[in-house]
Amino acid sequence: MAVKLSKGRKKSLIKLPVSFFDRYLPRVNGDYLKIYLYGLKLCFENQSMTDAEIASSLGVLQVDVKNAWRFWEEEGLIVTTEDGSVEFENPEEITFSKTRAVQAKKVYDSVEFSDIFTTIRQDDSFKNVIQIVEASYSQLLTQDDVMMLYDIIKVKDIPLELFMITMSHCLKIRKKNMKYIYKVVTENFENGLNTPEALEQHFTKMEQNGKYLKKIAKIIKITGREFSEKEKEYIKKWQEAKKTEEDVGVAYEKTIMAIGKVSFPYMDKILMNENGNKPAKKSSVKAGPLNNFHQEMPDFQKITDELIRKQLED
Repeated sequence: MAVKLSKGRKKSLIKLPVSFFDRYLPRVNGDYLKIYLYGLKLCFENQSMTDAEIASSLGVLQVDVKNAWRFWEEEGLIVTTEDGSVEFENPEEITFSKTRAVQAKKVYDSVEFSDIFTTIRQDDSFKNVIQIVEASYSQLLTQDDVMMLYDIIKVKDIPLELFMITMSHCLKIRKKNMKYIYKVVTENFENGLNTPEALEQHFTKMEQNGKYLKKIAKIIKITGREFSEKEKEYIKKWQEAKKTEEDVGVAYEKTIMAIGKVSFPYMDKILMNENGNKPAKKSSVKAGPLNNFHQEMPDFQKITDELIRKQLED
């Protein structure tokens, strides 16, 4: 997962509640703690790094970075976005407890749980919404889950169908965290994806992009790391230009033969030139009969007469 740490402000001081250390120092893998703190530092400095770069900087395995993000997301300290970025909750606004799960600051602050109880008692349709969601979610919704669902359906007035399409997509890519689903459905709706057709097309395009990235990674033998944001920009450009995997493969081979290493700018020049990967047509000469070959022949009789004349003069 490519990680883009965002939503930070450049500061010289990062504040962590004492309760954070009370909760995590006794029980958390040291590498996970190191990865969280390093990521938080990058976030506050407005820097972006991939999992591979973070692993290299900290001297840990890339898989440990991925597992650390999964752990901290389950704890409610971070959120992984739809594009694979990691966003940190402000630790100053989180209450940590030794005896219960972390209660992160809610992104649905406008909702009071008492409002939900009132709605559930009076609105059978919202009861049905909860039942429908739980049936597809394959587990009972927590209090926080219900609050987020209430905010989506009743406060933001996002159609249930859009939520269900989004949840189906998130579950398909193994993102079961309700906070993640809430974030995706809200952002897409605010960005104008407010019809089932538009949302389905959006998710279909995302899946196609993901498959294309995987194929390109295999073709150019990228292993052990994710593509950087700049590399993704090149690949997106090739995809939009309808460059096939074969086209990219040919460009890759030409690049290796020419400079001995992978270079996205070099490959891009090959792929995006006027003729693409196809060599320019060259004029050719075909061997064949000379039936139509015309050439003026010398006048042998005239030459013979001239030779005789010269001999007589001598």
